Amino acid sequence: MWSAGIDAKLAKRAGIRLSGNFDRSSGVGAISGEPPAYGPVTWPLVTGTVYYDVPKAGRIAVDLQRTYYIEDIVTVNNFSANLLTIRWTKSF
Repeated sequence: MWSAGIDAKLAKRAGIRLSGNFDRSSGVGAISGEPPAYGPVTWPLVTGTVYYDVPKAGRIAVDLQRTYYIEDIVTVNNFSANLLTIRWTKSF
């Protein structure tokens, strides 16, 4: 699995964040060495966030996630998804 990310402050209270994971498996059993049932698997996930810190109210953020899952042999299990999230977080 590969993971990477970057965080940048655009202003005193605003910023952007981009993070992602990439998982690639050959499908061969690591312990027993048996042949793959589903074949090689590819599964990346990327999240992009734009946020703004509101004084005394917390942080408002907008996230966009993109992922897809691909099996080379049993393609009926393949999927992709996009997720848009608006969130507010507050520390107590």
